Amino acid sequence: MVLALALVLSDALTPVRAAHSNLQECALRIEAMATVSEAHTQFSYDIYRDRDGRFRIDLRPDTDSEYIFFTDGNRIILYERSRNVFVETPYTPERSPSQNVSATFGAAEPMMQVYLEPRNGLASFLRTWGASGFVRDAARQGEYVAKNATAPVRIFASRGTNLIESVIVGEADRAAKWQVKAAPLSLLEAIPWTPPQTAIQIESFAPNALPAPIVSPEAKPIIQRSREVYDNLSTIAFSSSSYLFTSDAEDQQSAHGWWERSGRLRVAATVSSANRSLEAFFDGATLRAYDKTSKKGYIGVIPSTEVVDVILQLGGPIEPLVATLATKKPFWNRFLQPGSNVTLETESDTGASILRITTFDGWTVRLTVRQDGLIGRIERSLSVDGKLSASETVLYSYHRVNEPIPAEDWTLPVPTETIFDPLILGDRNR
Repeated sequence: MVLALALVLSDALTPVRAAHSNLQECALRIEAMATVSEAHTQFSYDIYRDRDGRFRIDLRPDTDSEYIFFTDGNRIILYERSRNVFVETPYTPERSPSQNVSATFGAAEPMMQVYLEPRNGLASFLRTWGASGFVRDAARQGEYVAKNATAPVRIFASRGTNLIESVIVGEADRAAKWQVKAAPLSLLEAIPWTPPQTAIQIESFAPNALPAPIVSPEAKPIIQRSREVYDNLSTIAFSSSSYLFTSDAEDQQSAHGWWERSGRLRVAATVSSANRSLEAFFDGATLRAYDKTSKKGYIGVIPSTEVVDVILQLGGPIEPLVATLATKKPFWNRFLQPGSNVTLETESDTGASILRITTFDGWTVRLTVRQDGLIGRIERSLSVDGKLSASETVLYSYHRVNEPIPAEDWTLPVPTETIFDPLILGDRNR
């Protein structure tokens, strides 16, 4: 402890460390340049941070591109100016500011942490080169040189504020340099920030990424309320009836489902066209299924992500609710697909709302959202050359929502003499 205190007291950089530790806000431009042999790399970025922890980074990796990163502590917006597109993702509070930047860009420029994390950012930056034991350069005021480092480290600080003006790591033909200047915008001009109204939201910056769903202001609160209902489900028992029509066939399916968040799932389904009925029960690890038509039983240990696929391969229909509950995916993600457009079509006297969704591949979906936030009806249709090509209607009724499900409802009703054949992934023994 005494040795550590002595090292701090003997470090001439202490005033600079203190100045940066107390930096509550900033509006700066960082110009970075790296030299390796005769190759030079140069770029710049502006960094803005306010007292509330909101920050913005305008990054120019080259002369032809610019990205704007902004977060308010709840969400991250990354905007690409050349294409006028942006993505929006949640901010992760368990990560540090620079780690959130790194997760978004793929990497964070080392100097960013000095200004995003004033309490320990400078110390972390210097640890990258093992720099410690700084002394003043007697020949130059405001210059500090590290006595211990894996590469020569020199820091130039303002004589008035003790804030860093530039940093040089390395020397001669192998060096990196950061120059700190005032940003072109004031903090009030830079924060808060939103993308231009003409900007298009996309799902990712991957090539050919589709735009994110466009949701009208009237539809947003309805979807948000329904999302919360499905996200907070602990148990649910329901029945569904499905009617399918294509240009050359039609079918009817019915299903009963029981689900609890622990992972248990039971499904009883019938397909009219195939004259087939299937019962299945998954306890979170083992799937037991019984085909009433062939009177065959199947059993196997499978991951929860395989449950839907296995039931489908055994000939059982899977309606949208079971498909999402079994995989523990957000229910609304099934409908808010990239490239879709969502509007409020009408609201009824009963408190139900009908949302209209048009998808990028031509489907029209009408969702009836009940007053309690649950989906009561799903209608999908596809028209080709002005003619109806396919349609599907699913009707839901709910028997238990967030209530205990009786033990008898978790029992798979099969004849006592049933022999269960083993399920083998990839070969369902059908």
